[in-house]
Amino acid sequence: EQQFISVVQVGEYFFKGKSPKKAEQRVTELKVAGFVRYEKASHKRSVIRLTREGVSFVRERTALEIHQDKMIQPSTFVHDALVTSVRLRLEELFDAGWVPEKAIRSDEFSQVPDGLLLFESGKRFAVEVENSPKGITRFKNLLERWRRIPIAFVLYVAANPKLYSLLVRRMEEHGKGLPLGLVNWEDLSRGIPKVWTPRGEITLFSKRSY
Repeated sequence: EQQFISVVQVGEYFFKGKSPKKAEQRVTELKVAGFVRYEKASHKRSVIRLTREGVSFVRERTALEIHQDKMIQPSTFVHDALVTSVRLRLEELFDAGWVPEKAIRSDEFSQVPDGLLLFESGKRFAVEVENSPKGITRFKNLLERWRRIPIAFVLYVAANPKLYSLLVRRMEEHGKGLPLGLVNWEDLSRGIPKVWTPRGEITLFSKRSY
């Protein structure tokens, strides 16, 4: 669903508290079985991707049919890898399903978010991962879409503290009245932080379901 994953991410989120060798061993088993392969990505880093057999195996077991890109885009590699980490971390904190970007209906969103969290109640949280500053006009226009789309909450995740501070200033000026919040990825990856909103900090992660 996320197109690729790293061995480090496999270890951090699927073999938490265990030796990194366990993750490497499992990936090797899947590779030998013909389900996954290694592919060179940005900066000569290798990531894990599905083979044709892996894609067929997955499609028989999921309602989502995600188109697999032939190549990883170097220009979006860092962002896409971070989206996967954010997804895996949020799935630890929330009892909700995840809809990846490629499965979101574009006829509903003028600009598709990086993912949606779907709760049993029917509520939806949009997730936006920001790893670089956008121009002020574009960012303002992107915020405005949330006035037109029925969404319970929009969680922005900033890649670093500097970007977090920039987004706070922009949201203070242009995000009032919108159901949005912001968290720094470094804080989210290490613990359960408060979420900043234009109305003040909230404890978003105190509940697993909404």
